[in-house]
Amino acid sequence: MDKKNYYTKSQALAIKKYLSNKAEIKLRMSPSQKELLQKEAQSKNMSVNAYVLNAVGNQISLDNEGQNLEPKLITNMISWLKSHNISDSDIVDFLSYIARE
Repeated sequence: MDKKNYYTKSQALAIKKYLSNKAEIKLRMSPSQKELLQKEAQSKNMSVNAYVLNAVGNQISLDNEGQNLEPKLITNMISWLKSHNISDSDIVDFLSYIARE
C-alpha cells in the first residue's frame, strides 16, 4: 500500500519553520470543562488556542496593573453594602464604577 503524502515538501518545511519558535503547554480538564471552553471560544469566533491565550493575557494584564480583585473581596464588599441597605442597582453601579479604567 502506498503511503499518502498529505503535505508537499515545501508545506512540511513551512510548518516545521513555523513550529520551531512555538512552545506547547498541555492542559488537563474535565470533559465538561473542555466542552464549555470550546463553546465559549466558538461563541467569540475564536479558536480554543486563541481564546485561552487571550484569557491568559487579559489575566496577566489585570494582575500586573493591580486591578484584579479577589472574588472573596468582591463578595465581602457586596455583603457589606447590602448590610448598609444599599440597593442592588446601586451596588451594580458602584462595582461598574470601580471596575472602569
